[in-house]
Amino acid sequence: MSAGHVPHTEGQISQNARFQCREFKVRDLTIKAFVRNPDVQMECDREHFDFFWDSDIVGQVIWEPSFILAEYVMDNRQSISGKRVIELGSGVALPSIIASSFADVSVASDNNASALALAETAWSLNAEALSQEQHNFQTKFIDWRKPVDEALRGSFDYVLAADVIYTTGTARPFLATAVSLLAEGTSPQVILLHEQRRAISADGGTENFDSSLQATLDLCSEFGLQYQQVPLSCFLAPGYTTTLPPERMADIACYIFEREG
Repeated sequence: MSAGHVPHTEGQISQNARFQCREFKVRDLTIKAFVRNPDVQMECDREHFDFFWDSDIVGQVIWEPSFILAEYVMDNRQSISGKRVIELGSGVALPSIIASSFADVSVASDNNASALALAETAWSLNAEALSQEQHNFQTKFIDWRKPVDEALRGSFDYVLAADVIYTTGTARPFLATAVSLLAEGTSPQVILLHEQRRAISADGGTENFDSSLQATLDLCSEFGLQYQQVPLSCFLAPGYTTTLPPERMADIACYIFEREG
């Protein structure tokens, strides 16, 4: 498999005033990463759907579902150990960086070069702490609207995704890409965390959940997948802390997809 690395150094990113190096705690691991500065991050969050069209900024923030997925990866390291893992729409790639410490290969993929550069920088900042060599972690440019490279097809035991489906139009490309990456005959899984964001009507009145998650679930049978929703509590360790209010945490849904039959 080609590594597909994006040439970008820690120094180049650190010189950009938009970013700051921060430390994130996942169980007993402390992970360093360059992310968009908090003022910009909060401003983006307030913008809701209008913001999500800026893919540059989306991939430069670690959203809550990524932290939760990273917790899940840590909890299931025995199952993931020695397996091949790929994260779709990885952004900074917290879950796949952690997976690289025990997976055979862990790939962070995105369709945004800036996000992949941040992922590579984050890995380089943490490689020594994770005791990993470069071959365990790779980055790959993947555009869901295009066929997956033949070298990647049927190659992965786990496909990870956190907060990557923002519109109903992304549901089909996401599923098509995920299914094409799944290995045959190994009970592979797609693990999706999704924060159901609230869309405010044009008159500023009714507030409804976006329909992107439901669109994804409705298409599963077409792609030969079955799914189960997993309680959020199964993904979190006791004492998990978050800055999100309870109502936002309640909006995060966790799903595991497998092939039918």
